[in-house]
Amino acid sequence: MADITYEIVEHDGGWAYKLGETLSETYRSRQEALMGARSAASRQKIGDGGALVRDRPPHSSRLFGNR
Repeated sequence: MADITYEIVEHDGGWAYKLGETLSETYRSRQEALMGARSAASRQKIGDGGALVRDRPPHSSRLFGNR
């Protein structure tokens, strides 16, 4: 099963989602970047796997996905 993971990261004075070394456009807030990543993940499908969105606020770790 193949899985891919989008990560929410700080980028260029705002927030972005990242897949591998590729960054999305810059969003004004973490929440907007998270919504963009969820949208991208909902359209992603590779074989039997799905896509996950990893949001790592400073003091926690959460995973969101469509597996």
